[in-house]
Amino acid sequence: FWMDSGANSDYHALQLTVRRQERELTYGASYTFGKATDTISTDPVGATSGGSVGNNSGTATDIFDFNVDHSRADFDRTHTFTAWGVWDLPFGKGQRWANNLPGFMNHIIGGWSATTIVTAMTGEPWGALSGSLTNGNIRNSRADIRGPRPQPSFQFIDSATGPVLFNLGDLIDIPGDPNFNCRNVLDRKGGPTTSFFCIPAPGSNGNLGRNAFNAPNFVNVDLGVTKNFSVTERWKIQF
Repeated sequence: FWMDSGANSDYHALQLTVRRQERELTYGASYTFGKATDTISTDPVGATSGGSVGNNSGTATDIFDFNVDHSRADFDRTHTFTAWGVWDLPFGKGQRWANNLPGFMNHIIGGWSATTIVTAMTGEPWGALSGSLTNGNIRNSRADIRGPRPQPSFQFIDSATGPVLFNLGDLIDIPGDPNFNCRNVLDRKGGPTTSFFCIPAPGSNGNLGRNAFNAPNFVNVDLGVTKNFSVTERWKIQF
């Protein structure tokens, strides 16, 4: 078993950040337009952590030419946007409004804050494997593509739990068929297309490059409400 540090990576990005703080409100946003490329994205010491057994994604496809695997990194995201805000509601002791309330009323009305974080980013790249060891016994080869390259899209099919990105027909196992050892990519209605995913020929790693597809975009919104109770001058309790 041989390991070395021969892999390489590059990252270029434009990063913009805006922040503003007012009396009770702090908010801002950041945006990154970037690209990460490499020849290997995972640590080869954790041999199966980056892929299924038999598909050690930390192993080079061709140990004599690492550039065969040069592509967008597994974690690359072209666009990343984040916006955040913290609003300390101006009610209660020391605030602009209702600052002369009795103690018990201040415990009810004062000390409230609201927060939010919004994150939106483009999807990570990924590739399609053939499920076969056609180019050695270390990792599954990538798929062969015949016809136009299909575009992935979220869809639900009866044979899978949860969404899939491609709906494929059965494996064509008739030796005389021109698409032998291939599966037709079906459209969203389950009809045939002119695109096929195929098992590569023996000794071949497939013509589909590493990380050839892009996963769907990701959006996440976090919201929070907090309440601070003053116990003493020094001690507070927050819910």
